[in-house]
Amino acid sequence: MEEMWSKVLHVLQRDIMKPSFETWLSNTTGELQDDTLIVHAPNEFSRDWIESRYKTHIANAVKEVTGKDVHVEVQSGLGEPEYQQEFKAPVRPKQSLEDRVARLEKTLDFKMNDEDSPIDYITGQILALDQQSQRQLIQKLNQEHDLPIQQWIADDKT
Repeated sequence: MEEMWSKVLHVLQRDIMKPSFETWLSNTTGELQDDTLIVHAPNEFSRDWIESRYKTHIANAVKEVTGKDVHVEVQSGLGEPEYQQEFKAPVRPKQSLEDRVARLEKTLDFKMNDEDSPIDYITGQILALDQQSQRQLIQKLNQEHDLPIQQWIADDKT
């Protein structure tokens, strides 16, 4: 049954513009019961849209795939809560602070000489910025922390 609906969808995808197909038909299922094809739409709005615009296209596609003339009936409810599976996000184990810092250092390609302290490294990175960016960063840091660089800002020596 699913194979037949998959073939019908393939025919419809060929005949209907991609945005329309993706919006209205790609999330449907279909089942053939005697001479009736029941199309399950995600919700009532989709059902009404498919019924008013694509019912004939669907019947023609079924005839092309199966060789049978069928009556097409569109039903809603596929997107209703009873049809949806409950999604549970996978639980990720919490990383230790050391592991997170190590991952961040690896991502940033944090390379420091053995004799450098983190302060020396950060200062070097700040000095690599242009003067305006340096001033903005220092002012931002100064607002958030009591830093010994307050005099530099006042003396305009940055």
